[in-house]
Amino acid sequence: MTIGRGSADPQGRSLRRSLGRLPAGVAACVALAALGACTLMAPAPAPAPTPATPLPTPVEAPAPAALPPASPGVVVGWVSGEERRDRRRRSMLAFGAQPLAAGEIDGYVDGLESGLRDRLRGTPCTVTRIGVNVTVSVPGAFAFTTDGAELKLGSTSAFEAIAAAATASDRTMLEVAGHTDDSGADGYNQSLAERRAGAIAQRLQSRGVNPQRIVTIGVGEGRPIAPNSTADGRQRNRRVEITFAPLTAR
Repeated sequence: MTIGRGSADPQGRSLRRSLGRLPAGVAACVALAALGACTLMAPAPAPAPTPATPLPTPVEAPAPAALPPASPGVVVGWVSGEERRDRRRRSMLAFGAQPLAAGEIDGYVDGLESGLRDRLRGTPCTVTRIGVNVTVSVPGAFAFTTDGAELKLGSTSAFEAIAAAATASDRTMLEVAGHTDDSGADGYNQSLAERRAGAIAQRLQSRGVNPQRIVTIGVGEGRPIAPNSTADGRQRNRRVEITFAPLTAR
């Protein structure tokens, strides 16, 4: 049977009326689906997860290096570092101290060394020059009571001699460093070294040495000059070193 142009088509008219009420894009898709030509696309597969990059194995920071021991029989000298020395230098200059010119240093230090040797002759204190620094090593047994930081009366003349040399050579900085042996606890030795250095610094100040010139430090047992395995070595390691360094403009 042939349907003419004017033939009734209720289903077609109903579909056209429904499509007319839809947005154009949706209507097109519905129409194609009705004709069997609209193919639903499956969603694209999700991309495979990228393997996580393994984190690097943490590396522990190396422990700070300990101060190396001094050579046997040699004083340690200035130990508080260039930063503290520079702060002391700038402080002295700010208070009007006169720095040594490069051509003056050797002669000035020669006079300081000679004066210390003359003044300390007959005492157990030793004088050592390293470069342009001069160090006086004061034995602990000579200066202090056992395990204490009180100065013995018998050491008074030696500290007066050191103070006189320091006053005569006032274009220098002084570092007072306390050292111990390794007997006992580290913390106790450190505290003892600090207290002994402080006691000598106070004695020098009381004899006229400007405190602006003085740096104090407790080294403890870290810088022996002799083996701690013998009684003689331990006695030599218990000491206070007073190091004179020339004051320069920079």
